[in-house]
Amino acid sequence: MTRLSWQSLRTRLVAGALCASVVSIWIVTLIIGTYLRSDMELAISAQQYSTVSLIASEIHRSVNERGAIVESLAQRLGRLGDVNGASAQALLESQSGIDPLFNWGVIVTDADGLAIASTPARLQRVGTRHGDLPFFSEVKTAQKPVITPPLVGRRTGAPVIGITMPIRTPDGRYVGAVLGITNLGEPNFLDQISNAKYGHTGDFLITDIASRICIASSDKRRVMNAGPAAGVNPVYDRYLAGHEGSGVAVSSRGVEELSSSVQIGTTGWLMQSVLPTQEAFLV
Repeated sequence: MTRLSWQSLRTRLVAGALCASVVSIWIVTLIIGTYLRSDMELAISAQQYSTVSLIASEIHRSVNERGAIVESLAQRLGRLGDVNGASAQALLESQSGIDPLFNWGVIVTDADGLAIASTPARLQRVGTRHGDLPFFSEVKTAQKPVITPPLVGRRTGAPVIGITMPIRTPDGRYVGAVLGITNLGEPNFLDQISNAKYGHTGDFLITDIASRICIASSDKRRVMNAGPAAGVNPVYDRYLAGHEGSGVAVSSRGVEELSSSVQIGTTGWLMQSVLPTQEAFLV
């Protein structure tokens, strides 16, 4: 049996050839893997973005439907002149289709934000004051429904959002507002997000852009919690700034995620889907 000797030129040439082959294979594998991951990211991102866009469109339609309801109520009350609690209460109670749209009912306030009518009656909100809430200053000058930021109910502690429309008399005088309230802690029109997952481990979520607060998510732990602070997640910051598309970033929980995002019409909300890259790329 011939012994190998490192002093032998033949041994060194064979060893060198083997090392070069291994390095070449490693480099080729790395390059192919990088291109394969890039191609997979593009394909999955396109599918993810398409899904998010479709859901965002449906949510925008649902919000517009609710906005049209509060706008109609405000117009009917405005034609009566100064808002009267009894007539406003009678109008609300005659609207049998309100409950399915606003799971926490509707409130009518006077010009100072004092609730003068409310449904359902069991919530006993007549007499509560809302005029000091920050969004009311915007409502007074608005010409279309205003979506409130996520709020916590003063009496109930429930997480809520509202769609609000000013009440104006025929001559344009502001005399009050109509608020359609959705309790985020109860079954509501955003449950198509809350009850769905993207893939096996991915999530959908809706964020209020101004406050950075999550208002609906497949992961219930996110709801009413703020997203990463500015500068922590550059991809998330770009989404909030108006960029629509996809990207890969490490989440605040330390998980690398592939995400896609679109803005939901004129709602001031962000619709996202996030998927851990471990599942996305099957690594």
